[in-house]
Amino acid sequence: MKKKLILFWLMIHFFIQTKSQTIAYDFTLTDVYGIQHNLYQTLDSGKVVVLDFFITNCGTCQINTPILDSIWNENNHHGDSLRIWGIECSGRNDSSIIAFMQQYHATYHFFSTLNDDVVTYLYNITYTPQYFVVCPNKIMKQVSINHIRDAISDCTSLSYDKLDHQQQPFIIFNNQIIFSSPVQPVELYSIQGLLLKTYYSPIIPIDQLKKGIYILKWKNLEYFNTYKLCIF
Repeated sequence: MKKKLILFWLMIHFFIQTKSQTIAYDFTLTDVYGIQHNLYQTLDSGKVVVLDFFITNCGTCQINTPILDSIWNENNHHGDSLRIWGIECSGRNDSSIIAFMQQYHATYHFFSTLNDDVVTYLYNITYTPQYFVVCPNKIMKQVSINHIRDAISDCTSLSYDKLDHQQQPFIIFNNQIIFSSPVQPVELYSIQGLLLKTYYSPIIPIDQLKKGIYILKWKNLEYFNTYKLCIF
């Protein structure tokens, strides 16, 4: 059966900052006050998200929490441009985390993983604290506490340009994506951010891909170019 492919014509340009950048994994968690939050939905609203993986009895986590709260308050803490999500990784309940928030004067969003710890496996959290800054284009960067401000600034300086049909850098023909000029490598990701395959040819076959949403990424000069595509 011939597969259909839809391309969402939004190209995201962003400057290369570090080799440690990758696509963030999507997840949904309910905060300590019972409000559900989804990472990709928050990013799609234009916000930068800082993920703070911590445990309540971690000394460094306790020291760094007021620093994170200062960053939160510096960057429109009412949610205009930034979210900080404190994700407790040792299975503490909501009440324990609220007590932690009060003790260390934290006002940003906090989450328990008591009933859902999938996010700790997605992000391979084997120790705490760990910090990830996720830009609205879903690219994340793992940083130390001292570099969170710089990473947030990098996110807000990204440029986004819409691509019209006439500027399309490739054509679709015979279940293949064919680039009009050589680009390499081209990386294919799952929507969860898992690298599935790297192509070193300007011709990419899609007939063996399963139905679903994918992300194509390739480098052009100082930019990465990212396309979201849907096969059904």
